[in-house]
Amino acid sequence: MLGEVYHSFGFLGVLISLAMIVLLLWLIAFLEMKSDEAAEQYKKNCEMRDHRGT
Repeated sequence: MLGEVYHSFGFLGVLISLAMIVLLLWLIAFLEMKSDEAAEQYKKNCEMRDHRGT
């Protein structure tokens, strides 16, 4: 795959392609981390609400 990109776009094309892949993977990891934080926060809010109700 990278060979095809290299022949089509040259070294800069390969560099940009790799940078885009790394950026995409970082974005996925970042959003997953934020999702976990939001789930924890939601769980804490639910627990606090349950304690107040009793």
